[in-house]
Amino acid sequence: MSNSIEYRVGIPASSRRRAAELYKDAFHQKFFPVVKSQEKMVEILTESIKPEYAVAAFEGESLVGLAGFHHSGSSFTGGGNAYGLIKRLGLFKGLWAIFVFGILYERKAGPGELLMDGIVVDPSMRSKGYWDRASR
Repeated sequence: MSNSIEYRVGIPASSRRRAAELYKDAFHQKFFPVVKSQEKMVEILTESIKPEYAVAAFEGESLVGLAGFHHSGSSFTGGGNAYGLIKRLGLFKGLWAIFVFGILYERKAGPGELLMDGIVVDPSMRSKGYWDRASR
């Protein structure tokens, strides 16, 4: 097992798109009923993620995993807005996305709670125990 994995709170701007791609790949079944285009979903996620609400795993400068979270009224995927969804998807698909993402999938952390917003790992890095090592 490599010792070159570094864990950081937050994701640098240069890794936002990679974070969105990993997130889309892990949760495509959740997104597909709303956004059929994978490229459009990556664009929406890239604009929507709040990098400070993630713990990220890097191998060198490559983002290989992340754990997003909700805390104090905000979250990793909570940076999007209704206008952005309508702009990207059109009026009716945008409204549908707002309903699904904002009402059906929305979860809130209670006062003083930390709520996970998804854990994603690059497929080539899975089953190697990196996240287990992070908790030690």
